[in-house]
Amino acid sequence: MSLAKAVAKKQKSMGIVSKIALAAVVGVSIPTIYKLLKSGRGRPNARTVNRYAKFLRMSATKVAALAGRAESASSPSRGKGPRSASSRPMKRGRAAKA
Repeated sequence: MSLAKAVAKKQKSMGIVSKIALAAVVGVSIPTIYKLLKSGRGRPNARTVNRYAKFLRMSATKVAALAGRAESASSPSRGKGPRSASSRPMKRGRAAKA
């Protein structure tokens, strides 16, 4: 079962008709719900995985597996880490005053 099917099944069982109301209950944005339910291929980030897990009453790792994420739900994906000094671009501008 995919994440989209699990969310649609839970939506039907709760009797939520509107996707706007569903987005409010889950705690995600309206375009996120539309994208997930229309395409069926949602790849939520770590924060969103936890929100879907709370809504579906599943563990975050199981929701991440449903979504097709290889890494765990609590660990951040790539990027945003500190960069080494050698990878930073050199400063440009005026020469320092002596």
